[in-house]
Amino acid sequence: MAISNLPQREEYLRKKRKLKRIKYGVFCFILVLFVGLLSYVSHLSKVRITEVVLNGGLLVTEKEVKEESLTFMEGSFFWLFPKNNSFLYQKEDLQKNLMEKFKRIETIKVSLEGLNKLVVDITERKPVAIWCGERVEVVAEPAPVITSSSTEVDLISSEPVVKKESLDPKCYFIDLYIEDKTTLSKGDRAG
Repeated sequence: MAISNLPQREEYLRKKRKLKRIKYGVFCFILVLFVGLLSYVSHLSKVRITEVVLNGGLLVTEKEVKEESLTFMEGSFFWLFPKNNSFLYQKEDLQKNLMEKFKRIETIKVSLEGLNKLVVDITERKPVAIWCGERVEVVAEPAPVITSSSTEVDLISSEPVVKKESLDPKCYFIDLYIEDKTTLSKGDRAG
């Protein structure tokens, strides 16, 4: 009896394996189709960030922020999903990148307006003085003046005027955090 059932059992197992392969193939096909459809939809221009608007920037310009933001969002995840997709863009990483790139930014908030416009709200650090190696020019309120050769800190209160012709191109703003080159040029007033 066992010998006569053997061909039937083999046929049954062969059909079972074939059915399992078909199910696996259909599952893989549906999965690839689903991922492909998601990839196609994520590449539609209606859901991609194409515009960047800056609010609150004086020395950090909208052009610089736009270029840096769009550069940060270039490319794609796994060659399937664009990084500038409104639903997939990395908000926290973008904020961190902009803060590292533009040291003048004190606070930053990134949000979406619609599906195509990225709004970057920033607050810039308030400069107290400008340091140009040997001297410090007061920008706003009375501030300590520090020179590279001084051993003590002098307090100077003067009108908040900075003349461009007096600034070296390698001048730095001083606030609670000394960090960024000045963009002021000859004849500008700061304050």
